Amino acid sequence: MITGNALSVHKSRVSARRLRVFLKGIRASMLPDRYKPLAMNLKLTMTILHPVRQHDVVMEWLDTAGAAAPDGASQRAVMVDDARAQVSNAGLIGFVDEFAKLMQAGAWRRRNTEVFDQPCLCIVPGIIDHSVHRLYRHGSLERVFQTTGDYHAFRKDLKHLRYWFEFTRSLFARKDIAPWRKAAKLLQDTLGTINDLDEARMTGHARLVGADDWGSRRSDAVDLAVSLSDTLDLLPKFWR
Repeated sequence: MITGNALSVHKSRVSARRLRVFLKGIRASMLPDRYKPLAMNLKLTMTILHPVRQHDVVMEWLDTAGAAAPDGASQRAVMVDDARAQVSNAGLIGFVDEFAKLMQAGAWRRRNTEVFDQPCLCIVPGIIDHSVHRLYRHGSLERVFQTTGDYHAFRKDLKHLRYWFEFTRSLFARKDIAPWRKAAKLLQDTLGTINDLDEARMTGHARLVGADDWGSRRSDAVDLAVSLSDTLDLLPKFWR
């Protein structure tokens, strides 16, 4: 799960998030005593890896800016060792293999969940509909920025929607799913830029992402994100 390099840490976090999204999508059909420990362990994995990932992001900023990173490597080594110890102490070694065996065995299903015996195209539209509904449950992205300004829930829901497009892409024609995947990826990247700008300012590293034009860069990114969000909302629902 943690081999020490930045890419493996990032991929481990993304993989844990993908599995959590899958579980949430089928939660209504899972036995509670099966769902809860799986969801808890996946969340724990992401929590353990989060500090290492944040350190890697800051190191990337420093490297891009050509700034010195004193003791960066040694600090990271300590964090990785700590993360490995937490993974071991939490009993997470071999967790993914156990997860796969459980899902293959079918013992996770509630009674009367014959829906899973139907073709995937009978199940998937409802899950995607739910993901789209959650994405816009607080209104348009423009409204979110104008009111609470808390775009993180939207960003998280967008990731969930993208994952479901990837989970089910073999079920649909590429020409139908491509506009959604492209717009969703661009929107996610733009929200990521906004998040990086905000994180940099909050942690005192704003100079590493362009302190002189921080406000204008953020404003432009917000405008682009709102435009992409509106585009996404208007695309035809190919899964219906």
